[in-house]
Amino acid sequence: MKGGNRVKVLEAIWFTNNQGGTSGIIIVEEDVAGDRKAYIGVGNGIDEKVDIEDILAWGSEFSLGTTERIHHYLTKSEVKIQQ
Repeated sequence: MKGGNRVKVLEAIWFTNNQGGTSGIIIVEEDVAGDRKAYIGVGNGIDEKVDIEDILAWGSEFSLGTTERIHHYLTKSEVKIQQ
């Protein structure tokens, strides 16, 4: 994970496509501050532990604002969107 903070993995959500690619969203909680964050990235689909480590090291932060925007578009609901 960027910054070298130790984290506890709370959830790994995996997606595959018809070409065999694997993408994931990893939700973590930082050990010291207790902050929760999510990261999105790609893995090789062979070893989940390695894929999680790779996504935490090289993936992009997946913001709460992004999840709210997705929720808004899928449910057509009125939600306050954070940027």
